[in-house]
Amino acid sequence: MHNKFVVIDGRTTWMGSMNFTTNGVYCNNNNIVRLSSPRLAANYTAEMDEMYNDQQFGPDSPQNTPNESLSIGGIEVENYFGSEKEISRIISRRVASAQSEILFLAFSFTDEQIGEALLGRGDAGVIVRGVFERVGSDTPFSYYPILSEARLANVAVLQDGNPQVMHHKVFIIDRNTVIFGSFNFSENANSRNDENVLIVHDPEFASYFIDEFETVWLEAQAAQ
Repeated sequence: MHNKFVVIDGRTTWMGSMNFTTNGVYCNNNNIVRLSSPRLAANYTAEMDEMYNDQQFGPDSPQNTPNESLSIGGIEVENYFGSEKEISRIISRRVASAQSEILFLAFSFTDEQIGEALLGRGDAGVIVRGVFERVGSDTPFSYYPILSEARLANVAVLQDGNPQVMHHKVFIIDRNTVIFGSFNFSENANSRNDENVLIVHDPEFASYFIDEFETVWLEAQAAQ
């Protein structure tokens, strides 16, 4: 059970990558977003009920999200829960649709569907920049060595510079679409864990994640 979310009064939802720990709040790179939407809150309440009341987790959970596609303040939002839903396929399709730029921050990135979609766009000339959490990124299962050795001029990846943990799980597509949540880019997240992800289509919203990406990128550069 890898979710990190809070629903208040059937209206306000807090969600993102942040574990509710001292390190999660004060030491690690994380994101958490507050959204005011009864329809979104209904999605997270349904997920909470299936876990808390019905004790249904992982791939055996029902696909019962009431509002997978919704609008919040006129902004298009998509909301998915795994592993009843195959989130890797959803993310890889968004990555494969990129036209100009992909930015990403990855605590763990071993998923083949997403990784191959990313390599495909890099090979097509799309700018790709990413930062990996240092711990585990040098393993044969990680896409850090694969992307490092791709020898594509438009693809650049770094290991993070935070002496604690770079815990983001974020893709930013064409400076317009942000994919984020609890979902690590891994097979366990895709097929075994309870996870949640939001996809927000809005350049202003994306700008906040771009600012964070550039902060983490500069910190990673300084640590090389």
